[in-house]
Amino acid sequence: MKAVGISAAKQKEAIDSLRNFVMVKYFPRMLEYCKRNFKRPFPMYDISLVMHTLKIFDAIFVLGKDEERLNFIEQWFGLSAIWGFGGSVSLFEGEDYKRAFSKFFLTEYKGVIKLGKSVFDCFIDSKTNEFVEWGDVLKETPFDSAKQSITAVVIDTTETLAYSYFINKLIDIK
Repeated sequence: MKAVGISAAKQKEAIDSLRNFVMVKYFPRMLEYCKRNFKRPFPMYDISLVMHTLKIFDAIFVLGKDEERLNFIEQWFGLSAIWGFGGSVSLFEGEDYKRAFSKFFLTEYKGVIKLGKSVFDCFIDSKTNEFVEWGDVLKETPFDSAKQSITAVVIDTTETLAYSYFINKLIDIK
C-alpha cells in the first residue's frame, strides 16, 4: 500500500492510527449493536463482519499521490464499515434491519456522513473525498419502446449501482 510521494513512515503512522481508531471507535460498538439487534436468515460471525469491513476499506481507500486523502480516513473507513456490517442486512421477518442500521450509524457516528436519508444512499467521490448520493451519478437508461422490449433493458437503480461499485472495487484488488 505504498503511495508515491508519501514516505513509508508516514504511511505506517497513518495505518497504525487507523488501526487504533478502528478498534476503539467502530468495531466494539458496531459488533455489540449487531449482536443485540439483528436477526439474520443465516449466521454471520463477528470475524466475518470485521474482515468484510477491512477488505472493503482496502478496496476503496487508495492513497496514490493524494496525501490529502489521509485527512479523510475516518470517512473512508466509515463507508467501509457501513457496507461491511450493514451491507448484508435487509428486511427479515417484517423488520427492516437496513433502516435500523442506518439510524444507528447516523446517531452513533454523527458527522461522518452528512447527506442522504440513509447511510446506504451515498459514497465517497475519490476525486474530491466528498460524499455524493448514488442518485446523483445514476445515468438515465435510454429506452425506445418502438425499437426495444422492456424485458431486454437493464435499468440501474441506486441499489444496483451501489452493489456494483463495491463488487467491482473488490474484484480489482490485486
